[in-house]
Amino acid sequence: MSETAAAVDALGTAWTVFNLYPDPADQPAFRRAVEHLQSAATDGLRIGVDATGFFDADGQLSADREGAGRLAAQCFLHRVLSVSVEPDVSAEDVARFFAVLAGSELDVAKVGGVSTALLRDGVSQLRVSQRGALEESISRIHVLSSRLRSEDRRRCGSP
Repeated sequence: MSETAAAVDALGTAWTVFNLYPDPADQPAFRRAVEHLQSAATDGLRIGVDATGFFDADGQLSADREGAGRLAAQCFLHRVLSVSVEPDVSAEDVARFFAVLAGSELDVAKVGGVSTALLRDGVSQLRVSQRGALEESISRIHVLSSRLRSEDRRRCGSP
């Protein structure tokens, strides 16, 4: 298993624990997951996020942990493009990151997005990059132009 895949599994485990307990950073399973994350991120890691899950330079990562898929969906909802993890990431940093992701899309957007919320909360060993307004507009244009092409094909009798 690659370091990135191990990190995704660790994040998936931690996300599951986060959603089960009121004080996840105090839970042994959460702390073990963060230790695995630290081990996987010895040189720092950048993990990509898309609508289907997590990926790295080699492609899509298959997650052994169910929580990883749910975490990827939550990241995607909050417009996260990638998650960068430093070796010294703490259980508290991961819990703060998850607390931001657990917030409503509107509330997180009001403070400037996940990245800004992490800075506000003092998280320094875990960073995100996010889709901005320009990327959102370009994505919508592509979707609309695709729909228009489909409409044109239907009007012309083409499949």
